[in-house]
Amino acid sequence: MTKNSISETFPEQTLFEAAFKYASIGTALLRPDGSWLIVNDALCQILGYTRDELHNFTFRDITYPEDHAVDEYYVEQLVSGRARHCHFEKRYFHKNGGIVWALLSVVYVSDETGGPAFFITQIKDITARKTAAEEISRILEHSPDIIFRMNPEGRIIFINGTVERMLRIPRSEYLGKTFAEVAERGRPAKRFIAQVAEAIGRCEPVSFEYEGLLRSDTFYTCTVTPEYQGDVRLNSFLMFLRDITPVRRAQLALEKSERELNSVLTGTPTVIAKLTRDFRHVYINDAVERETAIPAEMFIGKTLGEVGIPNPVVRRIEAAIAEVFKTGESIEFEFAYDSPHGLKYYLGRFTPELTAAGEVEAVLVFALDITERKLAELELKEALEQVKQLQKMLPICTYCKNIRDDQDYWHTVESYVARHAGAEFSHSICPSCYETRVLPELRKYKEKNRKSPIDE
Repeated sequence: MTKNSISETFPEQTLFEAAFKYASIGTALLRPDGSWLIVNDALCQILGYTRDELHNFTFRDITYPEDHAVDEYYVEQLVSGRARHCHFEKRYFHKNGGIVWALLSVVYVSDETGGPAFFITQIKDITARKTAAEEISRILEHSPDIIFRMNPEGRIIFINGTVERMLRIPRSEYLGKTFAEVAERGRPAKRFIAQVAEAIGRCEPVSFEYEGLLRSDTFYTCTVTPEYQGDVRLNSFLMFLRDITPVRRAQLALEKSERELNSVLTGTPTVIAKLTRDFRHVYINDAVERETAIPAEMFIGKTLGEVGIPNPVVRRIEAAIAEVFKTGESIEFEFAYDSPHGLKYYLGRFTPELTAAGEVEAVLVFALDITERKLAELELKEALEQVKQLQKMLPICTYCKNIRDDQDYWHTVESYVARHAGAEFSHSICPSCYETRVLPELRKYKEKNRKSPIDE
């Protein structure tokens, strides 16, 4: 059907009314005073009013107060002839009291005198889009990250409010500038600027960690990525800057603590190990090499028997581990081990390592070398036995004072005590014996020496 045949078949009035009535967006003709002349069904649906109700209002009556100035500006532009048509966003009051965001396209038709006869207005409901945009804006403003939007030259065209909370610098100091152009107090270090420029140049997502953005004691992760709309890459880039200072400081503190703990575990003379239910090692410190001459790494994943520890020791230790897994209680006992350095004694402590549910996951074994203490105890025990031997009733000769032992042999007092108590004797004279024995002998000797040779 040609254009002429359509015109012949359908009068222009009929075509206009059909297009007006069945348009998918709100359409209206308004008088110069702003009253509604004709409205279609779509507009009534957008605003919630019937045609008759709208005819009782002007567009100003249902316009959000803050948008009156916007209306007046564009009306003046159209009436003065400075604009033939205009497009702008504004808010209406819905009949239910809600706010309707609308995108308006307005033209005007003049009468023969040049005055405005009426406005033709198309109104598209963009409430959902504006609501989503406002929600996104709220999310961006409360994001923990500083979010930048930049052009390919690195010039900042958007930045969220997080920059003011995190860096205490107004966002206005960044907008429209590259990082190199920002004032010194908000300008990152040259190395950071270079990394961002390199990321933009690669046109692919790039992430890196940076220490000391504005201060030396701060840490950040930075991600620079091209901006996409669906599958289409836009001519802009997004940068996300996240402050990880608390996390990084905690990590550094943990690493320091781990180093200190490892230093303690490495330097301690106590053998410390962690074993599973099947008696295999998942950890053992370096002290084991000093005690067994077997490198610590040889134990990992293996049992004591598999690395060559003698069976009597293995059986006792594994029995203790099994008991801890069974009862969940710690066990402590002493055991001997014939090490490459000779027979040694250890105090072993077996402690359960529990899961969050309270189940035994592994057993921690602590083996402390107590050889010196044990040998001292054995020597003390032997000494006590010897003392006990001396404390019992001893058979002694009435005349010579020799002592008879359990095997019916006789010993001088000196030899008996030396044998059973490890004591040695030195000889002297007590005062009583000196008076009763030594002194009379000396007197006799002197008297004898006084006699003359003639008398003899």
